[in-house]
Amino acid sequence: MHVAILGGGISGLTTAYYLNKAGIEFTLIEKGKPGGCIQSDSIDQSIVDFGPNTIRDKDGSILKLIEELGISSQLLTISEDFKTRYIVRDGQLCALKAHPNSLLKSPILPFRDKLRILKEPFIKGDYHPSESVQEFFERRIGSEATKYLVDPIFSGIYAGDISVMSAKEIVPTLMEFEKNHGSIFKGIISKGGKEKHSPTILNFKNGIQTLTDALYAKIEKHVIIDEVREIEKSDAGYTITLNEGKTNASHVISTLPAYVLSSLIRDWDPTLSYHLSDIQYPPILSTQLIFNQRDIDFQQKGFGFLVPRVEKIKLLGAIWKTNLFGAHTIEGRLQFNLLAGGAHNTAIYLNDEGHVIDEFKSILQTEAEPIVVKSKLWKHAIPQFHIGYHKIRNHMDAFEQEHPKFYIGGNFKWGVSIPDCVRGGSEIADLFRNMKLPS
Repeated sequence: MHVAILGGGISGLTTAYYLNKAGIEFTLIEKGKPGGCIQSDSIDQSIVDFGPNTIRDKDGSILKLIEELGISSQLLTISEDFKTRYIVRDGQLCALKAHPNSLLKSPILPFRDKLRILKEPFIKGDYHPSESVQEFFERRIGSEATKYLVDPIFSGIYAGDISVMSAKEIVPTLMEFEKNHGSIFKGIISKGGKEKHSPTILNFKNGIQTLTDALYAKIEKHVIIDEVREIEKSDAGYTITLNEGKTNASHVISTLPAYVLSSLIRDWDPTLSYHLSDIQYPPILSTQLIFNQRDIDFQQKGFGFLVPRVEKIKLLGAIWKTNLFGAHTIEGRLQFNLLAGGAHNTAIYLNDEGHVIDEFKSILQTEAEPIVVKSKLWKHAIPQFHIGYHKIRNHMDAFEQEHPKFYIGGNFKWGVSIPDCVRGGSEIADLFRNMKLPS
């Protein structure tokens, strides 16, 4: 058994790491720098993250991986500020904490719409597996709460359009609560008790890239830096043609983006190829700002803010990085990460950074000028899980059954968060470990 892993982002790296632990031979092929969209840098003696800024470890699995990699000493956990987030309404910041009373006191919603949320347990359940995130929440908590609470949250996570995002894909647990208990709130109450692990929000002294660098260091000798041009079936399994040469493998695990994999399997399965090419990856502009602390009157405590699309500005939100991980910013400076673009603004460009900065300054009500501005445009950022996505999953399952030594993974299959990708890599490695075990 020799496995070829295609793609060296977080999904490919974790898959390689766990295969290596299992003693399974593999080669990882990545056309660029391993790590994908996880990129950290040092600017003005401060650490910035152009991709994910945090990792949310819900069950302790990420902390276990960090310990295995020997990078626990580099770990930073989040401050209490993460419990307060802000939503922009009419250009003003409205604070929300992780407690129902905070919403009741907040000016984010009129009183009648707060009452509408409280009526949710008494709204008749009407399970629709093919509805959008917007439709689901409008039924359960009303249109105003959906505009000003649900939309900015999912725009922040997926940079998506909730009117076409699949509720079954994005909020399956809440849909099951409605189906089985008739209400979201009743479902939450029925679950009862606290989870075994309190979520840990974390980063590293040198940024999130510390994780992917550590994974890469463990498997570097098995990596080929080259681009996959073609995949052909052979007697031994698969022959993979690169820009420079060829390599053979008994099995293939693809963690490539959907649109890249689409072009490689077009002759094998035109239908799946079409569906994969149809998965949207809207662009995101990540802009890092560093201010002299003396220049800006910034007193807010919190994670940052999110902008509902009804506000009709380019900015999706901002992370107040210095609040969360003070060690990332040198004394006397304040650091912010601005995010813009997404499904509602697919024409975002690098030269939009000035406009986005102006929007940020307007929301913070400041005239201060940053001393550092650094932007990166992710042209294909986050895969979108639109209504009907289960059909794409069915096509992927059928493809794997027809080609039993070819596996499809990555964030469009496993989920968009870092823990989703780590879990997916671990599970597929378990599958190969079980193949290797004697019967």
